[in-house]
Amino acid sequence: MPDLYNLFWKQSHEPNGGRKAFKPQYNNVMAKLIAGSVAPNFSSVDSDGNPIRLSQFTGKVVVLYFYPKANTPGCTREGISFRDNMKWFQDHGVVVLGVSTDSPAAQKKFKDKYSFNFTMVSDKSKEISESYGVLRITGTAARTTFIVEKDGKVAAVFEGVRPDGHAQEVIKKLEELNLL
Repeated sequence: MPDLYNLFWKQSHEPNGGRKAFKPQYNNVMAKLIAGSVAPNFSSVDSDGNPIRLSQFTGKVVVLYFYPKANTPGCTREGISFRDNMKWFQDHGVVVLGVSTDSPAAQKKFKDKYSFNFTMVSDKSKEISESYGVLRITGTAARTTFIVEKDGKVAAVFEGVRPDGHAQEVIKKLEELNLL
C-alpha cells in the first residue's frame, strides 16, 4: 500500500505532482532556416538506396520539399503537383528533391505507385529534417519547402504548405527571384 501522506505531499508540493515531466524526443523549438541561410549539407540515400548529398547539386538551383509521410492524401497530391510540372523544372535546370522520414523502401513504393519523376530522399535518421528545423514532435517532417540557390544559400522558405498546386507556387517564386 502506498504511503498516502508522501503521495499527497508530492502531489501538492512538487512540480507536476511528483510525476516525471514528459520530454518529447523531438520538439519544434529548433532553429528555423530563413532566406539567406546556408542550406545544411546532408548525406543520405534515395528511394533506390543510392547515396545522395545536397552538395552534389552545387551550381544548380534545388527545390527541397519536405513531406510528412508517403502514401497519405496530402503528400500524394503534393508529389503529383511536382510530377506534373517536372518538365518545367527540368527545362530550367532545377533539381527537385522530396524528403521524408520514411524508409527508402516505403518511398520506392510511393514513387513507383504514382510515377514520380524526381528524386526522393530518405531521412529515416531524422537528421536532415532536424537540421532544416522541420522535424515535428511526431517524428515526421513538417510540410515545408526550401529553394536553394546555386551557391548553397536558401533563397526562399515555404512553411505550412498546402499540397494542391504547390509546384506552381514554387515556379512562380523561382521566376520572381530570377534564379533561372
